[in-house]
Amino acid sequence: MSPLSNVHRVRTTSGESEPGSAAPIRLSPSDWRIRVGLLTVALAALIPMGAAQARAGNLLEAVSRSTTTTCAEIDNGNIALLTPGNSQPIASYVIEARHPKYKFDQDCTKENFDDKDGEWEESLQEEYEFEDPGRFTIFDDGLTVVVAVRYPKWWRPQGMTAVGERDTAPDAHFIVVYKKAGPKKYTEVLVLYQDGNVRLKPLPRVDQPGGDNVFGSSVIVGPAPIADRPFVEVSAVQYLRDSDSLEIIYRSGESANLRFDAVTRESTRVEVKVNYATPPGVALATLRSMYVADDNADVERVAWMGADGQAGDQHVMAFRRAQGSEFLFKRDTASTNHNTSAPDIWIGSFESPTTRQPTMLFLLSGLAVVGILAFCLYPPLRKSVAD
Repeated sequence: MSPLSNVHRVRTTSGESEPGSAAPIRLSPSDWRIRVGLLTVALAALIPMGAAQARAGNLLEAVSRSTTTTCAEIDNGNIALLTPGNSQPIASYVIEARHPKYKFDQDCTKENFDDKDGEWEESLQEEYEFEDPGRFTIFDDGLTVVVAVRYPKWWRPQGMTAVGERDTAPDAHFIVVYKKAGPKKYTEVLVLYQDGNVRLKPLPRVDQPGGDNVFGSSVIVGPAPIADRPFVEVSAVQYLRDSDSLEIIYRSGESANLRFDAVTRESTRVEVKVNYATPPGVALATLRSMYVADDNADVERVAWMGADGQAGDQHVMAFRRAQGSEFLFKRDTASTNHNTSAPDIWIGSFESPTTRQPTMLFLLSGLAVVGILAFCLYPPLRKSVAD
C-alpha cells in the first residue's frame, strides 16, 4: 500500500478541515521565493541544452563531381548529398526554392544551345520511342492542377504511371504541378521527371519582369548512385489531395513523399519523407545545375553551415567537399545570359528518426522540472495523526 494511501484532504463547505484530514499549510513569502527560484534555475538549465541540441542538427556530406562546360543546356553541376557512415539515416529533409537576391529588369529565358566544344551532341544518348504522346490532366480542384506529359521519345526505356483523382497516365515522362496565383492564373511550381529530377520555383514576384519566372536547378530526390549522370527511376507517382503531396514509388520498390509546406511569392518549400536506403555511394539527394560563367549559370556559389557553427561559402567550380547541416546553392551575380529568374535552392532540416525525440539527459531534466513544479505548487502533505 502506498504511504500516502491513508492521507485525505477533504474540505468542508465552511473551509475547515474535517476530522482525520491534514491541516492546511501556509507557505511564507520566503518559502515561495525559494521554490520559484529552484524552478527558474531548472528551466534555465534546460534552455542551453535544448539550444545545443538544435544547433548540432544532422550533418550531411556534400561531394562535388561538377565539370566545366560551354553549353548552357548541360547540367554540369553535380553535387551529391551523402549520409556520413557513422551517422543515423535521414528520415526527412526540406528543399526550398527562393528568388535570387539580385535585382534585374530583363529576364533571359530563351534556350541556349551555343556549344563551342560540341558537348551537347556528345551528351545525347539513345532515345526510346513511345506511343500517343501528349498532356493529360490527372488532377484539378480549382487550386492545384497536376498534368502528366508523355514525350514521343525519352532517354529511359520506361515511363512512370502518374495517378490522380481525375485520370491515370501510363508511361508519363514528367508531371507538372500548377498552383493558383491569381484570378484565372495558374503557375508551375514543381516538375518531377521519371529519372528522379525535381524542379521547384516560387510564385512570380508581383513585379516579375516578363510576368513569370523560370525553373533552373534540379534536385534528384531518391537513392541515386554517384555518377557523371546520376538518376533514379520512378515507377509511379500519385498526387494526394488531403496532404497536398506527391507519393513517389521507385523501381526498386522504395518510396518518398514530397509534401508542399509553402508556396508563396517568396519561395516554394517541400518536405521530403525518406523511405529509401542510402548505403555508401548512394546519395540522399543530388543537386544538378548549369554553370558556364558567373553571368550564365543556375548556381554560382555553394554556401553551408558547418558542424562547428561556422559558415562556408565557395565558388561552385572550386567546391569539392564539405559537411554541413544545411546547404544553399545560389547566385550572387546576375545571370544575364540565361535563366535570369531561376531560383536559388536551399536543402536542409535533415531529420533522423530520433531527432525529434529528446535525449535521455534532456528527458531526465524535464522530469526534474516537473518534480520541482509539483513541489512549488502543492504544499507538503502531513500524515494525519487521527485514526
